[in-house]
Amino acid sequence: MIRILHFAEVINRYDFIDSVITKLDRQRFLTSALTLVPPSNRTGEYSKAEYYESTCLSRRLTSYILPKYSIFTNKKINDFKPHILHAHHYNESLIGAFAMRLTNVQAFVIGHHYADLIYLLTDGFKRKVFLKGEAFCQLSRR
Repeated sequence: MIRILHFAEVINRYDFIDSVITKLDRQRFLTSALTLVPPSNRTGEYSKAEYYESTCLSRRLTSYILPKYSIFTNKKINDFKPHILHAHHYNESLIGAFAMRLTNVQAFVIGHHYADLIYLLTDGFKRKVFLKGEAFCQLSRR
């Protein structure tokens, strides 16, 4: 069975990440979620077929200490021992990239849900910094 750890700042009931996780084939995949903040919208109970374990670190995301967050994710990674770490969004990808370098996860998947916002919302030096962060994430993939 393939173990997948989904990592996002928040996962609300019926959002796109929750929909992906609840629809996975439970015969082939064991999945768990790690979030930084609790969900703001957890309406409706999960059926036994939809339920997945979710751990919340209860820590607000602050970009100036992103590498420190990888320490918090390492405990979950070492406990769950995922084959795949799927980081959703930009900051989570940076945290996941640091965590990948410190753990024994076999694969790192980056969810580029931010599309081309780096190009639309930034320019000059700031864009270069964001693109260097993106390159760091890409080089962390196995």
